[in-house]
Amino acid sequence: MIIKSLFLALVAVTGLTGPVALGSVDQRVVCYASGATLAHRGIGLLDATANFEFVVSENTAGMRTLKDLRGEVVTDPRHLEFERSWIGRFHADELVENSTYHPRKYFGFSQFREVNAVDTEGSAESGMWGDFLLEKDMSKEHFEAKYIFRAGDHMGGTLNLGCHRVR
Repeated sequence: MIIKSLFLALVAVTGLTGPVALGSVDQRVVCYASGATLAHRGIGLLDATANFEFVVSENTAGMRTLKDLRGEVVTDPRHLEFERSWIGRFHADELVENSTYHPRKYFGFSQFREVNAVDTEGSAESGMWGDFLLEKDMSKEHFEAKYIFRAGDHMGGTLNLGCHRVR
């Protein structure tokens, strides 16, 4: 009875007569990779480790923003092409979803362009540049992300990440 009275009072004060539309709540997300997760130029999966953490928010039009992104990608040096691990460290205050993204492969993902390392080491050509893709359906306990990257002129690939919301 008390809950019904509180609800009726809320309706009377706000003037609402239908369902209340709430904007999405910011969600902290962690994405990670370990082991054979890096698809590299058609030669199969290579070992890498990675960790990205950020906050996802969504506006009323459904466009998403990643805030306070921090991360690191480390390649495994055991592959013949690598002399040592390549390490990319990432930091971005805010990344806005690419509204014109028309995927040919990664359907059901949002694209965030130019997610570039702010610091790299181990590469003959410094730099790690790429796009971050995040699965749109984050209602599941685990969902996916992809980091499609280039490092210098010689290395590129897709890093497959598993993600979950932090409660």
